[in-house]
Amino acid sequence: MRVVATGPVGVWHLRVGRTEGRVGAARGMELTLQEDGSCDLTLADAFVGPTTGGALDLAARFGVSGLLLGTWRVVAYDGDAPIVQLGPVRSEAITVHPRGRRGFAMPAGPILGATQGWLDRAAGTRWRVHPTEDGIEAVSSDVGPTVTLVFGKSR
Repeated sequence: MRVVATGPVGVWHLRVGRTEGRVGAARGMELTLQEDGSCDLTLADAFVGPTTGGALDLAARFGVSGLLLGTWRVVAYDGDAPIVQLGPVRSEAITVHPRGRRGFAMPAGPILGATQGWLDRAAGTRWRVHPTEDGIEAVSSDVGPTVTLVFGKSR
């Protein structure tokens, strides 16, 4: 991890998320943090959610693609770990599509209603970011329960 004045810049892929210790499932999400404070989350046939049968069945049939754009900045340090605060996030061309070669992508507007509420609440949240063996881990309790996101370095 390279930490500069603006924090842990780089390109990271989401490996797993945990809420209050309960492990979730994730795939197809790449986070880019740039030195100028801009960030984007690329969704490529993505899924993130609980590891329950219903959610995993849905993930086996459908994916989400598109882009989330936002900003971030380091607001403090906890020892060597930067505390990163997120700015507002907006979605660009988010679609839902069946997995495989059949079917076509549909705009995800109606489906994103609940997600947009979460994105709105995520603006202003603070995340303690520290290095792992081959990536970074971000932890926050700002949106309710403690959420931990584990990212690996994208090659």
